[in-house]
Amino acid sequence: MLLVFSDPECGPCEELAPRLQELHQRREDLQVVVVSRRGLDANRAKAAALGLGFPIVLQRQWEISREYGMFATPIGYLIDEQ
Repeated sequence: MLLVFSDPECGPCEELAPRLQELHQRREDLQVVVVSRRGLDANRAKAAALGLGFPIVLQRQWEISREYGMFATPIGYLIDEQ
């Protein structure tokens, strides 16, 4: 799984999103999941505008970011069975 922290108002995140979509479409062995912040409407609009088809999970307050100790975006973690 490629876990990526993002924000719909982040310029570098917007540049990265098409590459993530390409990975999502080409690599059946790799699950792309984005953890985002801000509201549902902002994230839906950004996903629609960029044609994103991978899951986007919203965090309410930073609860997932706290678990990883990172608050910058974009940042990603490649997670495998080990």
